[in-house]
Amino acid sequence: MGFFKPVWESRDPEKVRGFAEQTDRRVCRPSQRRKLSWIALLLSLLLLSGCSRKELDTAETRRILAEDTMMTYDIPSSGTLYAGIESPWLAVRPEKAEDGGIEYRILGVSKELSDQDFSHELLDRVNTLVICRVTENSADYRSTYGAVSKGTTETAELVYYRVNREAGELVRHAGEDRVTNELPEKSNKTPHLTVSDRQIVSAIEKRAQSHTSPVHTTYYFNVNAEGELDQFFVLGRHETLVLPDNVKRIARMVFGNGTDDTTVWIPASVEEIADHTFREYKKKFTLVVEPGSYAERYAMENEIPYVYTEDYKP
Repeated sequence: MGFFKPVWESRDPEKVRGFAEQTDRRVCRPSQRRKLSWIALLLSLLLLSGCSRKELDTAETRRILAEDTMMTYDIPSSGTLYAGIESPWLAVRPEKAEDGGIEYRILGVSKELSDQDFSHELLDRVNTLVICRVTENSADYRSTYGAVSKGTTETAELVYYRVNREAGELVRHAGEDRVTNELPEKSNKTPHLTVSDRQIVSAIEKRAQSHTSPVHTTYYFNVNAEGELDQFFVLGRHETLVLPDNVKRIARMVFGNGTDDTTVWIPASVEEIADHTFREYKKKFTLVVEPGSYAERYAMENEIPYVYTEDYKP
């Protein structure tokens, strides 16, 4: 009987320890235990993030948006130049409602509003309304077998409006952003590409962070950590350049010697303009300035033609 005695009933501690280690290795190796621990941690984080995330586009939030006075303002078709996009912002997309009218689907809000409940108090803080309209386009693509066929892709047009609640109006920014997905050159199936809400929100965030007007691409300017604009621009005749609103200093000779009828929009953030920027070529430039700003004083002292932002007509 002693020969058949189970090892866990053995009085020999070395046998018991050896059996336990061997069993542990068979059931779950240390590397497997670590892997399982990481999986459990990731699942926990996903569950927690899912539970804490606020649902933005719901029947209730659409109702609150529809009742807000901001959505009753006229939507202008012509644009006005501004130096940048003011946060906080709200992005919506018009859709056909069940009653045949138009309702707005909520795509996203700026980060400073993302942790708040959607309410009229939140909407009161919105400085920029972004209206997104999506169209579907067809284009040729080549299948992996060489045949040319038609595929479809979406393009989202993002138009920015400043919200002026005191005047009860929306003021449209000049220019707009476009988000699209390019069809592949070759594909083994007919591509039907759509633009996601995440792509749209990312484009708006990039626009807001760039401090630039939608008339320029978000990579158009090189502004260093000290707020100095130090790059060379070649400006054409009748061209208007709207500088971003995070520029504090304009380095010398960034505009070369200019050309006739060149207009440069100087935001109120600018505190210094280096020599040999406009002064020597003042007859070729017109500055667009904010009343009472450093740029206005600079233009007056150096006899450079200027116009106020509110009076400027592109």
